[in-house]
Amino acid sequence: MKTGALNFDFVFSENGQFYFLELGPRNGGCLIPEVICHATEIDLIECTVNAALGLPCNGLAMKPTQGYWSSYMVHSLKSGTFKELWLSDQIKAKIIEQDIWVKPGDKVNKYLGSNDTLGTMILKFDSMEEMLEMVDNMERDIRVVVQ
Repeated sequence: MKTGALNFDFVFSENGQFYFLELGPRNGGCLIPEVICHATEIDLIECTVNAALGLPCNGLAMKPTQGYWSSYMVHSLKSGTFKELWLSDQIKAKIIEQDIWVKPGDKVNKYLGSNDTLGTMILKFDSMEEMLEMVDNMERDIRVVVQ
């Protein structure tokens, strides 16, 4: 493969065994291209479409990031009926984009995989330290409330 996006996933078991999961001609999931666009102003989605159409990928270059960015997949820690999405004031100030796919009264499942995702967010932090601390403790700032 010479042109276009390439996504691959692999894992290592606890004993160090390598497992190859996926190789595909696509951008990664979990809003990775959107986060990269916010952080670098490089639009990987546009470049991927242009590459597929045989058009030039103008502006595609390695650039340093501008700020500290993360995506977050909203999920529930238990199954039930969705009541609300509770957000701390601290996290509200960090949300750049938010897309919630459930409404009060909808049935939700405890998160076991990506099919249990309830929405997405793109977050911007003030420092690497703040980002790592908040992402490691996200349940303190973002909670799916179920009945």
